[in-house]
Amino acid sequence: MIYNGKFCLIILCSLFFPIFSVRSFEDFSWDDPRIESLLNSTNFEQTRAPADPVTVVKLLEQFGIINLLQENLYDKSYPLNARYILDLPLFTFPWYHSRCKEKGYQFFFNWMPKMTFRNECDKISSYLAIAGNGFVEKLQTSLEEISAVYPFNPEVALELLTLFEHFTVQERSLGVMIDGEKKICNGVLRYFIPIYWHERNHFISNAVQKAINNILDPITGKPDPEASWAFAEQYLIADQLGIGDLRFEYDIPFVEGETFKARAGFMLDLPIAFSVGFGLLGSHFKPPKCRPMLDLEELFTVLLSDDPTEIANFQGASNFLTGALNNLSAILLNTATGNYGHIGLGFMARTRSTLTKFVKRPWAEPIYFHNRVSIEYLLPGTEFRSFVPKNNASAFASRNFESDDPVIARQNLAFIQQTLTDRFFPPFIQAIVFPGFVIRMTSRTVYEGPVWGFFVGSDTWLRTKEHISSLETSDCGFNSLNIASAERPLAYQSKMFAGIMHHICTSGDTQWALSLNYDTTVLRSGIGKDSTLTLNIDVNF
Repeated sequence: MIYNGKFCLIILCSLFFPIFSVRSFEDFSWDDPRIESLLNSTNFEQTRAPADPVTVVKLLEQFGIINLLQENLYDKSYPLNARYILDLPLFTFPWYHSRCKEKGYQFFFNWMPKMTFRNECDKISSYLAIAGNGFVEKLQTSLEEISAVYPFNPEVALELLTLFEHFTVQERSLGVMIDGEKKICNGVLRYFIPIYWHERNHFISNAVQKAINNILDPITGKPDPEASWAFAEQYLIADQLGIGDLRFEYDIPFVEGETFKARAGFMLDLPIAFSVGFGLLGSHFKPPKCRPMLDLEELFTVLLSDDPTEIANFQGASNFLTGALNNLSAILLNTATGNYGHIGLGFMARTRSTLTKFVKRPWAEPIYFHNRVSIEYLLPGTEFRSFVPKNNASAFASRNFESDDPVIARQNLAFIQQTLTDRFFPPFIQAIVFPGFVIRMTSRTVYEGPVWGFFVGSDTWLRTKEHISSLETSDCGFNSLNIASAERPLAYQSKMFAGIMHHICTSGDTQWALSLNYDTTVLRSGIGKDSTLTLNIDVNF
């Protein structure tokens, strides 16, 4: 189930900018002696004039916000690993090999219930830095400081943080793979092109959602289902319909025997992918051209006012946080129908042997062993990637946040606001990405009878770690970036698959076949467990 959108805003407000509370301001009293002590210590009169930089900085330090900002919010910012549609094993082998032409339509549905953020972990806590001891301890201290002035239970926010660690991402693809092959001279040319709808969404389990309900419903009331779904469509779901990259394979025989055949050749992926529609079920998330800045002077002017209506109507902080959620979704949910514009060049080899090579019996004649090995290099290309700014502890240590000098205070406030933006909005920058190599090994055992056929097989896929260079940073306001945060890690996946085929009709030299096929992940690292179901219509003539 896609988690409730209202929860997300409340969680973000409670966890990452804890000066907000989900409770109303009705319990707030300016006569509280703790508030009077705080106001006196920050040397500003108890008026409702606009908050000045000296006041704002001292309040931020008093509440522990400055100390909390020294911790990263993002640990990584790379796109999540997923196998491109053309690399799935069910699209590897045709049923027939003896005819001069083949045409196929493979209707497929691929789904990944939980994508992997890091290694084999599908929890967002392995991607964001919110589970680190430093972040949790400083957040707890900050919440306790705020609760000493404004009464609320800091344990609620910490409990929500623990639940937020379980958030993950799901992925689905539905479409058709059009493929064909033709004999040219002594070789065989194949092509593959997918047309499909692709969707990703944030996700939590029913148990976690129930736990969130138990915490928030007594405070906020039960959410409106229509409003929650509208929020999910706007911020939590990304989808698109389009055409994928075009793959060519060409091989020639180098061993031709009665019981064993081997072929070798090359493969080429052309990045022709394009989308024809976005947001059929959700949205298409665009990174902000200009990263937003939260006006802390305006924020504290509203918070220190006497007008509950003004406080309730202030949208600056909520807009900043929903923008941060949009930025997170742009990193995790946006994807391409192709391979992000990279040209792929590779070599491949295929073998086909019969069981009669080993067992001289008539029943062994329709049983074959098919193998395919390929190594492909994805050429470097330009992509927009999000990069985490490096955490500069010396920049905090060199500042005097206790100063009453208005000039110094304004400089400090500008630094705090920029740091806040860096934490919530790791910038998107154009960069040259070197995706590396994709290595595949696929084997299957096939029974090809006159009417029925079936196969079982295994597949191993490996994609090397990415490298990034040549960043264009002229339009961004920061000095250094964590390049490694945006580089996809090595990913490995092993699958098992099976299928069953039936000849639906035979007319002269033309053969038709209908098959149902399925694969599932058994081992993996750096990538989630996905499964694929295909319904194939093949004609050979």
